[in-house]
Amino acid sequence: MNYRSISLLLLVVCSLFSQSQNVADLARQLEAAKELYGDKMAELEKVSNDRWKARQKAVLEKEQNQIQLEQQRSSVEQLYSDVARVREEKLSREELLSVEQSKAKDAQESWNGLLGVVEQKRSLTNRESGGIFPIGLEQRMAAVAAVDARFPGNRYPSEVLKGIVKTQADQLRDSREITTTKTTIVDEANNPREVNLLRIGHAYAVARTDSAAFYLSFFGEGASVPFKWLSIEDPVVGSLVGNAIAGVSQGTAVVVPVDMLQNDQSQELISGKKAPLLVRIKDFIIKGGFVMGPLILVALWAIVIALNRIVVYAIHHRRDYQFINEAVRLLEMGKISEAKLFSERGKGVLARVLNSCLKHTDQSRTAAEQSVKEMLLGEMPSLEKHLDTLAVIAGSAPLLGLLGTVTGMINMFEAITAFGTGDPKLLAGGISEALITTEVGLAIAIPVLLLHNWLRNRRNGIQAEMEIYAMRILNRIWPAE
Repeated sequence: MNYRSISLLLLVVCSLFSQSQNVADLARQLEAAKELYGDKMAELEKVSNDRWKARQKAVLEKEQNQIQLEQQRSSVEQLYSDVARVREEKLSREELLSVEQSKAKDAQESWNGLLGVVEQKRSLTNRESGGIFPIGLEQRMAAVAAVDARFPGNRYPSEVLKGIVKTQADQLRDSREITTTKTTIVDEANNPREVNLLRIGHAYAVARTDSAAFYLSFFGEGASVPFKWLSIEDPVVGSLVGNAIAGVSQGTAVVVPVDMLQNDQSQELISGKKAPLLVRIKDFIIKGGFVMGPLILVALWAIVIALNRIVVYAIHHRRDYQFINEAVRLLEMGKISEAKLFSERGKGVLARVLNSCLKHTDQSRTAAEQSVKEMLLGEMPSLEKHLDTLAVIAGSAPLLGLLGTVTGMINMFEAITAFGTGDPKLLAGGISEALITTEVGLAIAIPVLLLHNWLRNRRNGIQAEMEIYAMRILNRIWPAE
């Protein structure tokens, strides 16, 4: 409340009470108004002071809030700076970690590569050391086992590699030596013999006793016994073997009889013995590979079908001219009842044709012709049975031979990949398989194709004969139509 309001209030009070009250009342009222005025002034001053204090407090709080805001803003900026620094440190450490991981990965790949090389060398050494050449096999395997026992596992790959290289060098050195020794061998009859042995590396060996000579023959890696000691029947070759062993023992130049081919022909020439026919057939089938099995089954299937057709055409559809002539004679003489009895006693297609015609003698020729045609159509499936199968066999046999050719060439290239082209026998195995299956496929297809053509012509001939015979019967029964 301001001063103007208070004055106005006093005037209003004075005007209201001027007529009804006296001066004393007016004075009292004035005093009361003064007191009220004083109270209001005090109240106003208090309110003003309170507002001032509140304003001062608000200003102080505002200043404090501003200070706190500045402090918080500085803290936030510091936090942003710390976050940026931490982020940069994180990116830097991530890059460092990526580099270290890349180095670790490269190191792991190098380690794995080294382990792979060591394992490959170990596997190659084991295969070469434990190869099929029997002489010195135990010593070679013991040398490889010693390396594995000295450095087990994959902890020392470089040391294992050094040991493997040393073992291979020792074996290579041993494979170049020509040595003689006394040892025990097992001959082809599985009898042990004490012999003087001459070894040429890891490829060839001959032996001699007082009464016999032997050579170590190679039958191929796929054989159950790759190497076998065979006796030398030729006395001249046996004498050369004895002289060679004695000469090498004395350190003089000698002539050593060596079988360079190492095949069945050379074995037959040296031993003087020829393998039995069944053994040669078995070897021929084995050399042809797994395709020989389907080819043999196809050939047997074709034989069974051909025999079945030959028997059917020869027995059930035989050319019985005597039966035909007798039936025609009876019909020409008009002996229908006797012709029926004759047809019932007969067997085969011709008898069935005659019987079908005679059953319709009381009907027209058209009805009889329809019945004969129906009977002939019923005979056709039995005539044509299995002929298409025989044609399929004739066409599939060369394809099976071609499959064997492909597998043989694949085996040859796999042998070249694994062992190179140094050993002609490895290449000859795949080529032999390819040519043998092709030969067998064609050998099956050509006769089967010719036989199918002959059987088909025989089928056509039988069909034509049945139709001609049926027409003759019909012409004899209904000569006027």
